Amino acid sequence: MEIIFIPHALRKLKLLEKYGFFITKEKVIEILKNPENITTAKRGRKIAQSGVNDNHVLRIVFEEKEDVMEVIIFYPARRADMKISYDRESDILLIDQGQEGDVIDYAEEAGSIIIHFTKGGKPVLLEILDASELLTAVIKSLTVSQEAVEV
Repeated sequence: MEIIFIPHALRKLKLLEKYGFFITKEKVIEILKNPENITTAKRGRKIAQSGVNDNHVLRIVFEEKEDVMEVIIFYPARRADMKISYDRESDILLIDQGQEGDVIDYAEEAGSIIIHFTKGGKPVLLEILDASELLTAVIKSLTVSQEAVEV
């Protein structure tokens, strides 16, 4: 399958380099051919992901068209051992991004969100109470925002 880059994706290579994140076109192609993970995105697009170093993964948004993979955009993201769970009965979403050895020192509450921190102030655990209600409101807000900015 042929792999092509849209002009924005080619510009992104230089832009990332400008800001100190070095990635090659060949590395993007290598990840597309052998990703650690592929997820589905909006508009029929997919996201391929693989590690590029100890701290980062590269996420590549692409479209498959007949015999062509078209690279739309790619971006580095931090590796995270984030665990997400949802308890339907209590309607609580739990996001755990702590590492082994992290010790919770205190928590702060902001409405229906509780964030647990280490002594150093690192957030390690996020609880969202009434999660379905909050996430529905966020999604509605994003949908309205996208409608307003689409060209």
